[in-house]
Parts: sequence; structure tokens; C-alpha cells
Amino acid sequence: MNKATRFFNVARTDGFISALEKSKNYTTQSFKDTLLLAPNRSIKIGVYNRLYRPFLERDIGAGVDIMSQDYDNLILLDAYRADTFKKHSRFEGQLSTNTSYGNWSLEFVVKNFQGREFHDTVCVTANPYYQERFNLGSSTFHKLIDTGATDPRESLEKTTTAAIRAMKNHPNKRLLIHYMQPHGPHIGERADEIRTDHPEYRRMFSLYRDGLVSNETLWKTYIDTIEIVESQVDDLLDELNGKTVISSDHGENMGEIQHGIEMVEHGLETPECRLVPWLELPYEDRREIIAEPPVEVDPIDEKEIEERLSDLGYV
Repeated sequence: MNKATRFFNVARTDGFISALEKSKNYTTQSFKDTLLLAPNRSIKIGVYNRLYRPFLERDIGAGVDIMSQDYDNLILLDAYRADTFKKHSRFEGQLSTNTSYGNWSLEFVVKNFQGREFHDTVCVTANPYYQERFNLGSSTFHKLIDTGATDPRESLEKTTTAAIRAMKNHPNKRLLIHYMQPHGPHIGERADEIRTDHPEYRRMFSLYRDGLVSNETLWKTYIDTIEIVESQVDDLLDELNGKTVISSDHGENMGEIQHGIEMVEHGLETPECRLVPWLELPYEDRREIIAEPPVEVDPIDEKEIEERLSDLGYV
């Protein structure tokens, strides 16, 4: 169905004004998709990102292709800043800093995986962007396992359980394991108490923008979330063999000032968003990895995807 037909169908059923409004929304979102701009960012930010990117990448590099790197298991902790990892992470190994291809999850997913084949890899993910819009998995990975959880704590446990099962069921495949934390909504006793006082809010970044929590509190709930997800990763590492790397899909902004603008959350072209940790853990033996034809993926219901993205603050 072309755009004109869609417009007249909407006008016929919902009225001309409604058709115009929906057309405007559709055009705006299409432009955001073209820019690979996070939905909660304005077109102005999208233009800023694209204009500033060449200057930023001159200093930090254009990005690292994660699938060309050497590992048997790659654990991605969503929205984990490189500098924060260096300061707070409990894990030890050979640590370096990489530049991510994207400043938010969808851009990271598209630029690393879209239109490519990794039939030697099983992907276990709690991030809905692996299937949202671009339907990765049907021919991208040997198998794509989406944990499908919306509650952050349930998401952690499901991702760990699914990754351990994937290790046992696919011993000759690389594993790509993508946790949704420390991406918001932040978890822990401190975050729970704040949300109890402000039940209309789910996310600490929204509370911070509205002046209801301090920058210090925002940092504390972020670190609390890091400690909780790393505890889960500890359990996972006990079950994995081979060479394991811990990294992230993008970083996070915590109120830094850049060009006179306060940068909050990801989806912004900043060093804090683009720089991610790359920690190679000690190992003894490597797995023998082979490629095999992909296993068909069960698609996620679109409504479920929208609900999960809403819980994450994207829509």
C-alpha cells in the first residue's frame, strides 16, 4: 500500500484532520528512522548528532565491528559507560575502551548485524530491537533467543537462564548475550523507594529532568543497577567456557555539559554514549566453533514489542 492510498483510507475512516496528523507523525518517525535517531529525541538533536559525529569520531574512532573480534562469548551490558565500568566493575581482566557503532541500541543493532550472516553465533537477548522493525534472526544468527521479559528483574533472570541453556544446547557456537541492564528503568532498593514516592514515574531520568531527584541520586541508582546486573553475570560466568568478553552496546549520559547543552541519557553523540568497555576475561580452553544453517525464529507480537519499548522509555 503506497502512502497516498494509506492517507485516503485513514481519511475515509477517521476523517481528514486525523489523516493529516497521522501522516505528519508517520513522516516524522520515518525521518527519525532514516537518521537512526532514538524516538525520544527531537529532529534538532538528530541533526546535531549527524553534524557533530565526524568531529567526535576524529577523536575516538568511527566504531568497532564487534562480530569481527575474537571471543567465544560476548556479554553486552546495555548502556554501561566505559569510564564507569573502569571505576566500578567487579570483573578483572584485560580492559580496553572501544567506540560503539551507535549511541543507542537500534543504531548499534543495525550497524553491527543488519544484512549480515553469523551462522556460527547464537544470540540471547533481552533487547527488543533485535526484532523490532528489522526482524533480525531469521537469517542473521544461527539462532535468536529473545527472553521477552518486561520486568527488569525478571529480564535479568531470564537472560541468565536462557544463556546457560544456550551454552549447553549449542556447545559449538559463539554466544552473544545481551542484558538490558544497567539501562533504565534503574533497579534496587533506592530506585524502588523513589518510585514509591513518585508512582507516576518509572524512570530515574524522567525524575531527574523534572527536578525531582538530584544528579547524585541519579548516579547512585545507576550504580545500584550495575551491581545487580553484575551479580547475575557472575552466575553466568560460572557456567561458560571458552574466551569471554564483557562490553556494552552504548554508554549513557548523566548530565554532562557539551556545547552548552546538558546531555541526559543515551541517543546523543557524546563520548559518554559512544565509548564502551571491552574486557577480555582470563580463560584456559577455547571452544570449537562451527557455522550451521539458522534455526527459524518465532516472531514477537508487535504489541508486546511496543509494550517493552515503552517500559524502556523509547515510546
